[in-house]
Amino acid sequence: MRVYALPVGKGQRFLSSAPTAVQYILGGWRTSWTAVAQTGQYFAASFSGFDPSGTGTIGGIPDALGNGIYSNWSVSHFFDQTAFAVPGCPTTNPVCSNPAPVGRFGNSGLNILHGPPIRNLDSGC
Repeated sequence: MRVYALPVGKGQRFLSSAPTAVQYILGGWRTSWTAVAQTGQYFAASFSGFDPSGTGTIGGIPDALGNGIYSNWSVSHFFDQTAFAVPGCPTTNPVCSNPAPVGRFGNSGLNILHGPPIRNLDSGC
């Protein structure tokens, strides 16, 4: 963050010979700004509540049916949930309530998705 003194008031470029009241109100101001631009955090799709692997592990990585990336994403919909299925669920119901015990983990990769980016500009006086 940088802080800049504005050139207004006594001994400055602007209004240096203004009346004392004007210099008191308009002089001596400082300004600062901070900018942040980051890509979204990477993450993996996951599910919970089931053990289709039969290993005693509840939840895990789903099967990938597509890449999960939207071309026109928004903050509330930044990845395609229909591109993933719980292992053991039929393709007609990819998030079923009772998956079959298929004896394996999902085949989706770790951290293949990313959330929305952060763009922020703060300023102060």
